[in-house]
Amino acid sequence: MRRTAILATVLGGLLPVLGVTAAAAAPAELQITPSKRTALAGEVITFTFTPKVFSPGDYVNFDFGDHTTGSVTHSGFCDLFGGCDYIEHAYAAAGTYRVTGQGKIGGNDVAGETTVTITELPTEDHLYIATAAHLQGYQGTQWRTDIEVHNTGMDAAEFAVQLLIRNQENVEPQTVTYTLPARRTVRFTDALASLFQFTGAGAVRIVPVSGSIIASSRTYNQTSHGTYGQYVPAVARAHAIHDNATARIIQLSHEPSLQSGYRTNLGLVNATPATITIDALFYTSNGFLIGGKTFELRPFEFRQYDKVFEQVTASPVEAGYISLKSTTTGARYFAYASVVDNLTGDPVFLPAQVID
Repeated sequence: MRRTAILATVLGGLLPVLGVTAAAAAPAELQITPSKRTALAGEVITFTFTPKVFSPGDYVNFDFGDHTTGSVTHSGFCDLFGGCDYIEHAYAAAGTYRVTGQGKIGGNDVAGETTVTITELPTEDHLYIATAAHLQGYQGTQWRTDIEVHNTGMDAAEFAVQLLIRNQENVEPQTVTYTLPARRTVRFTDALASLFQFTGAGAVRIVPVSGSIIASSRTYNQTSHGTYGQYVPAVARAHAIHDNATARIIQLSHEPSLQSGYRTNLGLVNATPATITIDALFYTSNGFLIGGKTFELRPFEFRQYDKVFEQVTASPVEAGYISLKSTTTGARYFAYASVVDNLTGDPVFLPAQVID
């Protein structure tokens, strides 16, 4: 406790009187109750709390223990429903997480905490093809994707092919199942159209059900004179980029006029059932930092940022590179660049390389 001098009037004069200043009161308890104390990665947990956010000025800030945060602040919605008393969150990876809440309700400080445990289904053998298309692109390009799957074993293999549509979460993707005899190969020509009757772009996930398979793909520009294509591998989730790892994509160029040279498209695929963020830094060939962007991907979302250098510069870029990192706990993702010749539409697929 801190002793302070307080002036008091005694017999018409001022005399110093020693007083005591009370210590700050401890925050009132904020009781936080998860809808499930054990859940699967990607499963939404509802955290209910009391007392409720009820009056103007009330708020509670949450830290979910996985480098992500959230808040509940008073609004008209709270007035309509007798107060706001919950927040939702999904985790990307297995672990035990400490969830804390702090804020002010009714003019009083409040604080509380709880824990949840997250488990994860085995998905490390799921194969991801980072980009596939059936659409028209820039400069009149016509993009198509062929996918091949090979059964490496002596017994029939069953697998599912799933479409992760661009720019949306894909928790329940379109799925086609297939059984492949021993030591056979199947080619799905123009796969997005032939398997899913889909026009657009997406990533493709191949889920082994039984047996042993490998896969590959080719995405190409279909012209009247033939095709210009790029090989895109099917990579197991076990080899995805992890949280806090730094990855780089090199050999990048961009000509803003599109009348010569190349353009660079950046592709990102979230391989987790929760939202993640990825920080991207853009550099010139001499290591000069041009700028940075943060990209948010919803569960199993695929995004491709066309002419991505234009997000940080209006100048041409030659032999540039991009550095990527996610600090979201449990993040798993794939990243690539597609560098396309502006005159011919000839693409080159450049996967991100982990450097630490």
